[in-house]
Amino acid sequence: MKIGVDIDDVVVEFSRAYLDFYNRIHGTNFKFKDIHSPKFEESLKTTRERAVKRVNDFYETDIFDNLELVEGIRELISQLSENHDLIFITARALKTREKTRFFLEKQFPGIPLNVFHTGDCFGEHKTKAEICGEQEVDFLIEDNHSFALSCAKKGVKVFLLEKPWNRNSEDHPNLIKITHLKEVLEQIK
Repeated sequence: MKIGVDIDDVVVEFSRAYLDFYNRIHGTNFKFKDIHSPKFEESLKTTRERAVKRVNDFYETDIFDNLELVEGIRELISQLSENHDLIFITARALKTREKTRFFLEKQFPGIPLNVFHTGDCFGEHKTKAEICGEQEVDFLIEDNHSFALSCAKKGVKVFLLEKPWNRNSEDHPNLIKITHLKEVLEQIK
């Protein structure tokens, strides 16, 4: 099978690190649980333009270059890569392509890396649903409900990893809600 894996908040703790960065710059005290939407501008009460600028600023930091892995992801990627083809599908801006590849090579040595940047958040490229279709993805591991739902509607089975911004998400027959990454292996078997 071919399995797609989102990067931010599935492979790495992007939002937690970003909030620390954002709070230091703005003197705010937002917590992870305060992120009720995958669109930072909605949770952080700012404009779309400012949110995009801050994320672009974050991309240039050492913090971004050294994000922590989500608990259980190293084991999951290792086990999945033994019997399945993996591709990474991220909504990160295209300008992060080199940094993203370097990070993944460092974290997952010996695992073939096929990385697709949709730039969904920046309007740069194809959607995750389009990439899943073109790449014939059977399963996707995702945290963003709107991306997950659009893929599910195209026939892709999606593991939606629970996060504060998707706890009350809409159901779909192809959407499998999980609270921990270890559930992916259990479901795939």
